[in-house]
Amino acid sequence: MYQSAGSKWYANLPLQHGPTRATVAFQNGSLERPIQVQWVPLDLSTYTNSSFRIRVGDNLKLTLHKGSGGIVSAQINGATRSAPDTEGLIFHQFTQAGTYPVSVTWTKNGQSETAALTIEVIGGTFPEERPACLVGRTRTWSFSGMDTNVVLEADASVDMTSTAGSIYVVETQADGTLVTNTQEQITVNLTAHKTNGKHIMLARLYENGPILASTQLDTFWVQNAVDGYFWTVERFEDSELWEVESIAKNLPDTVDLKIQVIIAGVTLDDYTLSRWLTAADYDDLGEYKFRLFHPNARKSSTCHTFKLYQDGQFIGESFNNGQTNIGEK
Repeated sequence: MYQSAGSKWYANLPLQHGPTRATVAFQNGSLERPIQVQWVPLDLSTYTNSSFRIRVGDNLKLTLHKGSGGIVSAQINGATRSAPDTEGLIFHQFTQAGTYPVSVTWTKNGQSETAALTIEVIGGTFPEERPACLVGRTRTWSFSGMDTNVVLEADASVDMTSTAGSIYVVETQADGTLVTNTQEQITVNLTAHKTNGKHIMLARLYENGPILASTQLDTFWVQNAVDGYFWTVERFEDSELWEVESIAKNLPDTVDLKIQVIIAGVTLDDYTLSRWLTAADYDDLGEYKFRLFHPNARKSSTCHTFKLYQDGQFIGESFNNGQTNIGEK
């Protein structure tokens, strides 16, 4: 069983001529419910679309005039198969993405009828690295390697819009020449509103259709200057050493954080103006404390930014003191 978008689950069950039976267990097995799945052939006498989408690795079961007592023959990729129209035809496993024309003929007592269908075999996966989503901030995530006509689905705690387009990719050939290729890309705008629980995004072949791929959204938050003021750690003749506290919840390992001093005269305690952090810098309670030197002659505070990145892409800026809702609904 795999978690779906929201409070739903799904499973990949092997299909056969007869019913496929399985058991769904809840609460660590304390509650069980039997389920049964029947593989129904696609009847071309009632199917009105000109094409049908399946996933790479799927089998296809076809028929024409199901139950009328005739014989159905189908041609695909040069292979012909026949079966009673009460059973349907199971074709070989579609192991490669592409478009496959299918011709199906029904015969009975000298009568015949033919139907045609185009099978679209779709493959693709999400990137291995999951998108990190700072709650309350819109995260733009672009990826390729998936059909741009898939339907994306997320749970109700995530606002999502998507667009598809093309990008140009320059590749170096073995002889050193450069070749520019066009690559299809999906861009998703994600705004997460909850950190608790697991948040899954699905790619379906069509609305409510088979699930092609899934990925988890890593939802988190980071707050800087939590107390709303700086602690004075040490006083010197010309300056003071101040301490700032940052806290984080569910901070992914894939996120990099950058502290950048933006006011003249102020430095971090190692006399630099910027510092990069990761989740490893936060303790078990999700706290990270850092210090800055503040010149006594400077009347302003130790102004600095606290920005977050994933794979070099800016994904948002930390929350500041006084923001108690942290973007969660």
